[in-house]
Amino acid sequence: MATVKKRKVDAECRLFQEKWTNDFFLVEVKGKPVCLVCGEALAVMKKANLERHYNTKHAKLDELKGPMRVDKVNTLRRSLEAQQAAFIRPSSDRENITRASFVVSELIAKKLKPHAKGEFVKECLVAAAEVLAPDKLNNVMKTVVSTINFIKSRGLNNRQFKELLSELESEYGDLVYHCEVRWLSRANMLARFYTLREEVKHFMEMKGKPVMELSDGKFLSDLAFMVDITKHLSELNIKLQGPNQLVSSLLSNVKTFEVKLRLWQEQLERGNTVHFPTLQEQKPDVMTEYAGECAKLVQAFDERFHDVKNIQRELDMFAMPFNVQPSDVPDKFQMEIIELQNNNELKAKYNNLSLLDFYKLYVSAEDFPILRRHALKFASLFGTTYRCEQFFSKLTLAKTRFRSRLTDPNLENQLRVASSSLPADIRCLSKEKQFQPSH
Repeated sequence: MATVKKRKVDAECRLFQEKWTNDFFLVEVKGKPVCLVCGEALAVMKKANLERHYNTKHAKLDELKGPMRVDKVNTLRRSLEAQQAAFIRPSSDRENITRASFVVSELIAKKLKPHAKGEFVKECLVAAAEVLAPDKLNNVMKTVVSTINFIKSRGLNNRQFKELLSELESEYGDLVYHCEVRWLSRANMLARFYTLREEVKHFMEMKGKPVMELSDGKFLSDLAFMVDITKHLSELNIKLQGPNQLVSSLLSNVKTFEVKLRLWQEQLERGNTVHFPTLQEQKPDVMTEYAGECAKLVQAFDERFHDVKNIQRELDMFAMPFNVQPSDVPDKFQMEIIELQNNNELKAKYNNLSLLDFYKLYVSAEDFPILRRHALKFASLFGTTYRCEQFFSKLTLAKTRFRSRLTDPNLENQLRVASSSLPADIRCLSKEKQFQPSH
């Protein structure tokens, strides 16, 4: 006689439905339905079991309808999450303390420096702080992105959110997606999210997915700082875009931004938020943390552009040949620099023309061979990836599914014409073709 396998409810792969939270005051925790009211974990994820538990023990909650029911669910959910966090945090803190001790021990073993040396002690403290106090701004970004993805990645949610914004007569009609490839979208996304934060909070609570951080003053201050600092970074990036940008002018913009960062760091340490209007709205009590973020950016810029700054003297000779001291430049340039600086006519041309036009028209290979080679070297450097990005944008426009029969040679010729700044010599091309009269 064949044996019949006993059915196991765990193998049925039942999924928790979001509407059960509002209907029966239950949430899913580690694959089990947990009651928000009494905290009891039910054995089976089945609607009949959940409904029986609710009707037997919490039927009086039927009196709550509409917004009052949603508020009650959100309050109980926050209480449950706070209880869970109380058990999770101590374990996490102990692990971080242990990790920090190992990080500091590794530094001591590698550096072989006296433990009382001030700079080394500072280095150890910074390393420990990175473990014990991880980057909170990254957590802000994760919260914002996950919330926006929940709203925009589902058609129903997105339509309902737009309807809510329309009913509330909000300034904007939708959120802005964030794309990791186009990181500049981060500034627009954060600014829009901050402006619509109350509407987002209300919508997520309606959906039974409350974002607790939107009720936290510290999170809102961190978000406000992110809005301001990404706006400043976007403004810098726009200055670095565009054709015919020389390395000297690009580096000048970067160094200007570094000076601004140091100023912002000093001002934030004193509690001055004049250049951070969004942060100013939140009125945070302590701003040393944000001053520290500016200091991190200064360090990141310094490391990122270290190699370019090492050729600052050569760049100055190229961009400001009339301002450098002949004794400060390499020996092979000194004679030509002296002749150039003492030519009043060339000085007047330099002041009235663009840098490239000045070198092209008045620094000849006969009179200034070394300076001209030097100018050609730095004028030909690609300071940004603007040309590459522009070329790939034109490639996507040219090679579409509607032009699938376009051959590679024809595509190459078309892109050469589209991306070149040199005009075609139509007259010369016409002369190369022989006229074929019709018979």
